[in-house]
Amino acid sequence: MAHLHDNGYKYLFSHAELVQELLEAFAPPGVSALLDYTTLRLENGNYVTPAMKPRADDLVWSVELHGQRIYLYLLLEFQSTPDDTMPARMLQYVAALYDHLLRSKAVNTTEGLPPVLPIVLYNGDARWRQSSERYDLIRVHPQVLKAFQPRLKFWLLDEGAFPAAELEDMQQGEALLLQRQLTCRFGALSTTQLASIAAATPGQLETWGDRVLEATSLDDVFGDTRH
Repeated sequence: MAHLHDNGYKYLFSHAELVQELLEAFAPPGVSALLDYTTLRLENGNYVTPAMKPRADDLVWSVELHGQRIYLYLLLEFQSTPDDTMPARMLQYVAALYDHLLRSKAVNTTEGLPPVLPIVLYNGDARWRQSSERYDLIRVHPQVLKAFQPRLKFWLLDEGAFPAAELEDMQQGEALLLQRQLTCRFGALSTTQLASIAAATPGQLETWGDRVLEATSLDDVFGDTRH
């Protein structure tokens, strides 16, 4: 899955099945078993940060945990190298999410704000060694000020740090998703087309997935792949 561009990832994780697979395999310890995946819901991720910059590229899902709806902020990071400022950026994005929920009256403040799990999915070549905690960016300060410093930690998924075998299930999930979408649009696939999907590289799956959106036939999707 390494090196898919942002549109490919956004397309991939816009589907509940793939988000579930991601969380089942890579969620923080103890979290996945508590989630009711039947309640996964894609939320509106188009809103403006406090710095007045629109956020349309990331994905926001909500899901129930022990009967309480929580929000998953999935930030897709496609820089080739890690970003030292990511904890500060994520603090802004989560704050903007809360602002959006309050302004749209999506939450009842009398019940308290819902918890958020910020997740950064990074696929750069260099391994991520930077801290994922906002507090770590703050310079040394008097103890009396400690209680007033902002804290927020994100869960980092650095793809390059995982063995290829651990990422293989996600690629299989993408292949199955593509197969289902093609079948829904165009009917049963041929043996040759099924074999092509099963043997496809991540780049091929991404290309075919992008073509599904505008294709009028299977030939438009597979190009030179014959029936």
